[in-house]
Amino acid sequence: MAKSDPDQPRHQDFSFPGDNSDLAAELKKLRDKTAELEKNERRFHRLLENSKDIIFRVSLPDGVYEYVSPAAGEMLGYSPEDFYKSPKLLREIIHPDWHDYFAEQWQALLQGRVLPTYEYQALHKSGEVRWLLQKNVLLRDMAGNPIALEGLITDITESKRAEKDQLDHLYFLQALEMVDHAMRQDSDLDKMLKRVLEAIFELFGSDRAWLLHPCDPEASFFRVPMEITRPEFPGALVLNEEITISPDSALILQEALAADGPVTYGAGNERPLPLDMQFSVRTQIVMAIYPRFGQPWLVGMHQCSYDRVWTDQEKRLFKEIGRRVGDGLNSLLLLRDLRESNDRYQLLIETMNEGLIQVDENTILTFTNRRLGEMLSYSQEEMLGRDVKTFLDETNKKIVIEQFAGRREGIHDPYELEWTRRDGTPLATLMSPQPIFNKEGKFKGSFAVITDITRQKHAEAEKARLEAQLIQAQKLEAIGTLAGGLAHDFNNMLTAVLGNIDLAQLHLPPDEKISVFLQNAKQASEQAHGLTQQLLTFSKGGKPIKETFAIDTMIGDSAMLVLSGSKVKCEYHFPDDLWPVDADRQQIKQVIHNILLNAVQAMPEGGVVTVKAENVRIDLDGPLPLPGGKYTRISVTDQGIGIPAQYLAKIFDPYFSTKQGGTGLGLAISHSIITRHGGHLVAESEPGVGSTFTLYLPASEKETRSKACPRTEPIKGQGRVLVMDDEEQVRKVATTMLAYLGYETRTARDGDEALEQYKNAKESGHPFDVVILDLTIPGGKGGKKTIKELLAFDPEVKAIVSSGYSNDPVMADYRAHGFSGIAVKPYKVGELSVALQDVMKA
Repeated sequence: MAKSDPDQPRHQDFSFPGDNSDLAAELKKLRDKTAELEKNERRFHRLLENSKDIIFRVSLPDGVYEYVSPAAGEMLGYSPEDFYKSPKLLREIIHPDWHDYFAEQWQALLQGRVLPTYEYQALHKSGEVRWLLQKNVLLRDMAGNPIALEGLITDITESKRAEKDQLDHLYFLQALEMVDHAMRQDSDLDKMLKRVLEAIFELFGSDRAWLLHPCDPEASFFRVPMEITRPEFPGALVLNEEITISPDSALILQEALAADGPVTYGAGNERPLPLDMQFSVRTQIVMAIYPRFGQPWLVGMHQCSYDRVWTDQEKRLFKEIGRRVGDGLNSLLLLRDLRESNDRYQLLIETMNEGLIQVDENTILTFTNRRLGEMLSYSQEEMLGRDVKTFLDETNKKIVIEQFAGRREGIHDPYELEWTRRDGTPLATLMSPQPIFNKEGKFKGSFAVITDITRQKHAEAEKARLEAQLIQAQKLEAIGTLAGGLAHDFNNMLTAVLGNIDLAQLHLPPDEKISVFLQNAKQASEQAHGLTQQLLTFSKGGKPIKETFAIDTMIGDSAMLVLSGSKVKCEYHFPDDLWPVDADRQQIKQVIHNILLNAVQAMPEGGVVTVKAENVRIDLDGPLPLPGGKYTRISVTDQGIGIPAQYLAKIFDPYFSTKQGGTGLGLAISHSIITRHGGHLVAESEPGVGSTFTLYLPASEKETRSKACPRTEPIKGQGRVLVMDDEEQVRKVATTMLAYLGYETRTARDGDEALEQYKNAKESGHPFDVVILDLTIPGGKGGKKTIKELLAFDPEVKAIVSSGYSNDPVMADYRAHGFSGIAVKPYKVGELSVALQDVMKA
C-alpha cells in the first residue's frame, strides 16, 4: 500500500446530484488552495524549528512569550518552556552592564517605539557571556496600538571576538605610529623626549609619566629631566636636580635592569610597591631603555587615583615604545654631544645606529659614516665625492632638490626620503637635517642624521591591511549565513540524481550510446556536489577536521591533476625536513587546487609555475597577523599576466572575478579555509611579470600517517537493512541500490519511526542486520540522538551514519558516537556496498 505524502492534507470527496459541475469545480479550487496553504504552513513551521537563530513573539504590554524557537537551548541554555514559564527570563539573563539599556528599550516598546536592530550582551545558563544581535518587528492593532513584538536573535559572539582582536592590533599599531610621529617632529633631544612623554601620558591615561637618568643602582644620585602630571597629582621630585639614591630606589633600578621589559608595582601587580606613599603613588610601571652608547635611562608611570593593574597588552605596548625611544635617543644624543664635544666626534658617529652624511652646497657627499654604508651596501670610499642624488630614483631626487632649497634658507625640518640600495631595493629613511653656514653667513652645505624607518613603514602598511581584512571578514560572515542550509538541501537532491544515474549505468552495457550521456550527466552532478562542499566552507559546517600529514605529496598530486593537458610546467622546491601540518586534508587540497588553477588560467600560452615550501618561525611581534611559532610556508609563483593594483585588494572578496564565467568563489574560499586553520594567505603581483600566492599553516609536532584509498567496486550481500532519511527521493534511491546489492530493505522518515521499526523487528525474531541513519532530520530526531536510544535498547546494534556534510565532526569520529561505519551522500553503489560489508563483517 502506497504511503501518503506527509505534506499533503486529507480531504473527503463529495458528489452532488444533478448538474452542479460549476459548483464542484469551485469547491475543488478551494480545496486545492487550502491544501497548498496547509502545506506551506507546515514547511514554514519546520523552518522555524530548525533555525539556528532564536525566533520569538512576545505579547504586549504583558511581555508574555507566545513563541520561542528551539534554538534558545543551544544559544542561551534555556528551553522554550523556560521562557513560557518565566516571561521575564530574557531580561533576567541580560548582562548587568546592559540592564539600563534594555530597560530603556522596553519602555520605548511599550510606548509604541522600537529600534529595528540592536546589539547587547547576555549570560548563557553556564555563565558564559554571549553577544546577541536582535532584529525586531512591532505589530499593531487596527487602532495603531502595539500588541506584539516579533523578532530574530542571532549569536554574534565569534564575530565580535574576531573584531576585538583586529581592533586591538590596530590600536597597537596606531599607538606606535603616534610615538614615532612624536619622535620625528624635532631633532632637539629635550623637545623629542617631551613629545614622547606626552604621547605615553595620553596613550596610557596615567596620572604621572617621567624619565630618570642614569638608571644605575651603583651611582650616588640620579636626575629626573622630564615629567608630565595631572594637576591634582603634582610632580613627585624636583626636576634636573641631583637626587640621592635610596635603598628602595636602588632596588627598583636593579629590577628594571634585570628585567626583559616592564616591571610593575603595587596592589594586584608583580611586586609590592617599595616606596612610601608620600606622592600618592598607588601603582607604577617602569622600564629601562638602552641607547647604543651612554648609560641606560628609566621611563615610568605612576597611577595615583586607583589601584591600577597593568595588563599584558599595556606592558607589550610599553616595551615596544621603550625600544623605539632607545633607538631614537641614539641619534639625538649624538647630535647633542657633537655640539658639546668635538673630541668624541669620530667615536660617536661610528657607533651610532643611524647614518650620518655631510654634503656641500652642490649636494656632493663630503662625509659619510660606516652605518650609512651598511644601510645602502656601499663602502664609505664608494660614496664620497659622488652626488647624493646618485643614490635616489627620479621622485626622490626632486624631494632632495626641494629640501636643499630650504636648507639655503636655514630650514631644517625633518622629512622622509627613500634611498635605493646597491641591489635596487628601496630603503625608507627619516632625514634630520641641519644647514651649515660659514662665519660670513654663506651657505656651505648640510649634514643630516638618517634613521631607517622601514619597520615603521611596514607597520603602517600592516595597519591598512588589517583594516581591509576586517572588512573582508564581515563580507565572508554575511555569505556564510546562507551557505549551510543550501548545501544540505542541494546535497539531498544530488543524492537522488547521482544515485539514479549510478543505478542506470549498472543496468546498461558500457558500449551503449546512452551510457556516454549518463556519464556526462554524472560528471556534471559531481561538479555540482563539489560546489556544495565549497559553500560549506562559509558555514559552521566548514570547520576543519584536522589530521597530521605531509603537505608536499598533496601539492604534487594536486598539481598533476590541475596541469594535466595544459601547457604549464611545474617546478618544485621542497626541503627533505619539511614540517608536517595539522589540517583538514580535503580543505587544504581544495586551496592548493584553487591557487594552481588560478596560475594556469593566468598563463594561457604556457609557462612555469614554481611551488616552494619551507619551514619558518614567526615572531610574536612580527609583521604577520599570526601567533608566534612554527609554520610551514608554501608559495606558488606563476609567470602570468599579473593582477592590476586596483584589483589586488579585492581578489579574496566573494563573487569578485575578472574572468569571463568565473564565480569569484575560489580565492575567497581559499582565504576562508586558511584563516580557519589559524594560518594566513597573501597575494603579491606585478602586471606583466606574474603573481605569487603565499600561505602559512601551523606546523605539527606529530608524526604523519598515511591515508588508504577506499574501495568502490560493488559487493553483493544479503541481510535486512533499515534506512532512515527525511527525504523520500533519498529513501527510494537507497532502497533501489540495496535491492540491487541483494539486501531486504525497510525505510523510516525520522528517529522515532526507525526506533519503532527496529524494536518491532527485534521482538518478532526478524531483526535488522544494519541500520543506516541520516545525521540531520529537520524538525525530527536525527541520527545522533537515534543511535543513543538504539544502543540503550540493543548494545549490539550495527549502525552506519549518513550525511552530506562529509566534514561534520560526527562523520570524522563516528565510532566515538556509537556508529560502526559511515556513508557519505550522494550515495554510490560501490561505496555503499563496501560500507555495508565492513560493518557486517565487523
